[in-house]
Amino acid sequence: MPRKLSDYRPRPRLATPRQHDVIILGSGLAGSTLGAILARQGVSVLLLDGGVHPRFAVGESTTLYTLKLFRLLARRYGVPELEPLTSYEGYRDAIAPTSGTKRHFGFIRHEEGKEPDPAEFNQFSPPSRVLQTSHLFRQDSDAYLLHTAIRYGCDVRQAFPVEDVELEENHVAVIGRNGERHEGRYLVDASGFRSPLAQHLALRKPPEEIKHHSRSMFTHMIGVRPTDACLRVGPEDAPPIPWVEGTMHHLFDRGWFWSIPFNNAPDSKNPLVSVGLTLDERMYPKPDDMSPEEEFRQFAARFPAVERLFTDARTVRPWVSAGRIQYASSQTVGHRWCLMSHAAGFIDPLFSRGLTNTGELINSLAWRLLDALSEDDFDEERFRYVEELQQGLIRYNDELVNCSFISFSDHALWNAVYRVWCAAEVPINLRFDRFTERFMESGDEGVLRVMEQAAYPGLPVPGSHGYKALFDEMVRVCEAVDRGERTSADAGKDLMTTVRNAPVVLDHLGLRDPSCRFVYPKPEDLRRMAHWLRHEGPDELRYLTTGVDVKGETLPTAPREEMAVPH
Repeated sequence: MPRKLSDYRPRPRLATPRQHDVIILGSGLAGSTLGAILARQGVSVLLLDGGVHPRFAVGESTTLYTLKLFRLLARRYGVPELEPLTSYEGYRDAIAPTSGTKRHFGFIRHEEGKEPDPAEFNQFSPPSRVLQTSHLFRQDSDAYLLHTAIRYGCDVRQAFPVEDVELEENHVAVIGRNGERHEGRYLVDASGFRSPLAQHLALRKPPEEIKHHSRSMFTHMIGVRPTDACLRVGPEDAPPIPWVEGTMHHLFDRGWFWSIPFNNAPDSKNPLVSVGLTLDERMYPKPDDMSPEEEFRQFAARFPAVERLFTDARTVRPWVSAGRIQYASSQTVGHRWCLMSHAAGFIDPLFSRGLTNTGELINSLAWRLLDALSEDDFDEERFRYVEELQQGLIRYNDELVNCSFISFSDHALWNAVYRVWCAAEVPINLRFDRFTERFMESGDEGVLRVMEQAAYPGLPVPGSHGYKALFDEMVRVCEAVDRGERTSADAGKDLMTTVRNAPVVLDHLGLRDPSCRFVYPKPEDLRRMAHWLRHEGPDELRYLTTGVDVKGETLPTAPREEMAVPH
């Protein structure tokens, strides 16, 4: 029988401060959140980091699913300090008035030397009245989470570069460059690309095993103009929510610019905007004769509306510029160790998957690690799902982003790929709601463990065979375009037909209509969608509103407050 968290009891502290139950490499959002959760349950935790806080970090754009994950982590593990991350107001009041609001995903396609065509505008607004997505100013959010971890009892060593790690049958150890040695019972590497554990075990996959290709450059700027002020279109082409109130993606052939404002809310005290450029390094090799700033502005000048965004913008911190940014690992869990989140792999910031993936991994790892520590049993088999989840998240994100980059050259294809992505957003949130509501009502950990029993871990809708078929068709069609076997226009037409006819694409959201540019469901749309899903929708998704899934398992009915338009 799964135990409740109340069954866990704090372990006595070990005799020397250099011995801990769990050592976590990396004190960013992932490491500090996991550290706080474990320490809250009485686990002795050591956080080691080569850098110091506060510090710059990207991964600033949240999704509705991100917020729901962190709300669950807060309540499942008794760490209420995670709740402020789930709303703009909560962040402002508990952390700092430095974040921005995010009410939508905005996509505008550009061609060189031309004004963007308003017929090719897309905006997706996730329906929720309870939670409000935001743009996290990571130097504040990450420092806040580190301090939370410390308050719950984590020991922390910043400015501690790791020289080596040891993985033994009965313990793990981390050795610093200064020779200082720390032992533990389990090692979690949440450090990122330069993972000491991945290097020690030679875990990185060959680059050719990853489909997507992109390099990136990014910084923070002041003086970035709102997208709304830079478009030469009439009011009839304005979206339901101003572009400036969301995460903007300015797309072009095999690349995109991002604009993530922290200054788009009246009570924000932060004048900065996160900006970046991500592009296929095969089509656009990194030049040796210009700085990242020069290259960024040269690219922006190719697209009139994008150039206007940055005309008066000034850089406030050094640029980060990297070659190909994709990497993955052949293995992410082993005896007494785990590579977590960006230490395991990374694809591209498109669709803002980073923070969501981190939340999913913490949620699946934390309870298993608590059990392992209690039973002193670190067999790899108990962590198998964590391995499957991480590999699935990397694989499916790789395919989704690769298809998107392929499609950017032609709106017909991009419009269809965009709708395959959108088609997952409402079902995955409703699925999560059904399980978490039942958990909150019963307090039964077993409910959340049943949620993990999905056919396709890491897929945007992990339990849906119908969505898997739609996703696979998208991959097949786009990769045929990439190989030159068919045109983007024909492929886009065929994929749009597939989207229109797919039973798992929810009705009354506008996803089946290629001319619907702005997905902004109103309460009446959601009521009609729920009625359709309950009476006409596919059997595999009907439990999202009827309260009974296809296996006959009783689940709660959707609450009205979650089925609401954003405020």
